Amino acid sequence: MSIGFNYVNTHPPVIFFTSWKNGNDPSPGKFSFGIDSNAYLQLLTWRGSMIYWRSQVWDGNLMGRASSRNFTSMIYLTLTRRNDGFSLELSVSDPSSFARCTLHHSGAMQCSSWDRISQNWQIYSSVPTNDCNLYGWCGQFAYCDPYATLAACKCLEGFEPTLQSQWDIGNYSAGCSRRMVLQCGEGDEFQRVEGMKLPDQFVYLRNRNLGDCKSECIRNCSCTAYAYAEVTQDNSTMTRCLVWMGELIDTETFPAGGQDLYLRLMNSTSSTLGSKSKSRKTIIIVSLSSAIFCLVCSFMLWKFRKEIKGICLSVNSRNNLIVFDESSGEEPVQGQKLPLIHFDVLLVATDNFSDSNKLGRGGFGIVYKGKLPSGQEIAVKRLLIGSGQGAMEFKNEMITIIKLQHKNLVKLLGCCVHGEEKLLVYEYMPNKALDFFLFDPAQKIELDWGKRFNIIKGIARGLLYLHEDSRLRIIHRDLKASNILLDKDMTPKISDFGIARIFRGNQNEANTKRIVGTYGYMSPEYAMQGLFSVKSDVYSFGVLLLEILRGCQISSFPENRNYHNLLDYAWKLWTEGNAKEYIDPSIANSCNLDQAIKSIHVGLLCVQDNSNDRPNMSLVVFMLENKITISSTPRQPVFTIQKIPNLNGSDPALINLRDSFNSMTITAEEGR
Repeated sequence: MSIGFNYVNTHPPVIFFTSWKNGNDPSPGKFSFGIDSNAYLQLLTWRGSMIYWRSQVWDGNLMGRASSRNFTSMIYLTLTRRNDGFSLELSVSDPSSFARCTLHHSGAMQCSSWDRISQNWQIYSSVPTNDCNLYGWCGQFAYCDPYATLAACKCLEGFEPTLQSQWDIGNYSAGCSRRMVLQCGEGDEFQRVEGMKLPDQFVYLRNRNLGDCKSECIRNCSCTAYAYAEVTQDNSTMTRCLVWMGELIDTETFPAGGQDLYLRLMNSTSSTLGSKSKSRKTIIIVSLSSAIFCLVCSFMLWKFRKEIKGICLSVNSRNNLIVFDESSGEEPVQGQKLPLIHFDVLLVATDNFSDSNKLGRGGFGIVYKGKLPSGQEIAVKRLLIGSGQGAMEFKNEMITIIKLQHKNLVKLLGCCVHGEEKLLVYEYMPNKALDFFLFDPAQKIELDWGKRFNIIKGIARGLLYLHEDSRLRIIHRDLKASNILLDKDMTPKISDFGIARIFRGNQNEANTKRIVGTYGYMSPEYAMQGLFSVKSDVYSFGVLLLEILRGCQISSFPENRNYHNLLDYAWKLWTEGNAKEYIDPSIANSCNLDQAIKSIHVGLLCVQDNSNDRPNMSLVVFMLENKITISSTPRQPVFTIQKIPNLNGSDPALINLRDSFNSMTITAEEGR
């Protein structure tokens, strides 16, 4: 297969992909993918006639390069120039290897490689991955920072939000406006902005050197920016001069592979408004005020660092607070900004933390509902005063989650430190937690099959982001129904990162003597030996998936004393060919039977005893979202947790069949 664009009179002029209508209907869907016929230097995904996603502008280098696990070949995605146009080619370094790219019915362009071990396609690349990748998400003259947690959109230098009130609530569509009007002439200058995804709607000028490219922009008062590159293709070099007339749209910052954009601004010397005429009195007042402000900030910073050892805050030019882990020796990373919210504001928002606003009890504190003066609803997690373990989890959750941004992860809005009080402020989830619906016979009828399957897929996508697509590899270590929050649309959000661990570099596994988590969801190697990895989360996901399908909690499986627990029940029904009997009776007659049985299959693959037998999350997502036949056969889950009567006659207690634990901390099973 190939896609391309011909700029001579050939037919058809454009060859592109079209998505399926949905996962079961191969008729043409609403998404298409191909080379931009207006500026044949970039790739586009369209949703109908509107642009949905756009690639970086081609500069003669590879459009993409990747490799995946269990796949020894390197995969190349290249844009090749021909005499009559351009074509996009997918190639592999080893001709005996297989790779492919497909346009999913959701609009994601997914590239996969064939895994000879699992005998399945594994996704190694998918775009778009977050809001930053959506076309024009930040509006005009703004760029998106994919590594920011809160305000991912930022104005370009010399610009400010057009509607600050909308910007404050996360609506960036109005973009940014200039602070100072251009002079159009010698009063203007060009600022070099490095590492950018170049904006859309450019004009491509041929045969221009760098000086010519700049001159073309200077003499046109409508020109707002230019970019230049020397493109080498087939041992020949051509120049690429791009100029922008009017607004700049759809750009973001790249840590690697970005290009230089020369942005037109008012000359800094021209913008000095009578600096020499300022009175000596004004200068003294400003200097004194700055000194006092710095002293106050230094004192507050010292006080905060004293209260939470290992976390440091610094102030940037916009008075945002930057959080970083002092103990790791790292410097603050641009974009890790977390505003401090005043304690008095949270007192008012939660009605002095009244019981009527209590949402539940988390791993180290109580969660309250609140409402800010702006009307925004929030969830406030309040650390239990005097909890040493909670303080450590507070620090860990704060420095972990500010590095993450995904639609299936809960969003951290800010934090508060006031004396012994330590609080985290999250977006409010009106539908509470998954366990509120799933394990309540009266509420579970709200979860029909469509909602349950979307929740399963959303959790899988969130874990895939944590394990493979975020900047850091995050192991959650406490994935369970009470830690899955549901927004107004029942979209799942993974929450509670208090005991999460970050893997750096090539680290794939770690060992700990302090085992934390929840009985029933822990993988065997973690509970027995303290070993944890991404496959530990895969095990927890498998347990959670099987709970969703049955509508029953693993620790309270009451239906048949012939089975140890829910996993044992699912596996035996599967091996007997009666998997459909496992499905929750409340949805058994209305569910998509093929999807449900395949989900049981995936769940059993995830809870296998040997971590090497479990699939990674990219394969799990692929199996769930594609209509394929799964060839792998699950092994019996031998690690079980069962109920036995307490010898003292009290309530049944959960125990492990092999009592060989190290120091263990069990988190609460209560909903949020």
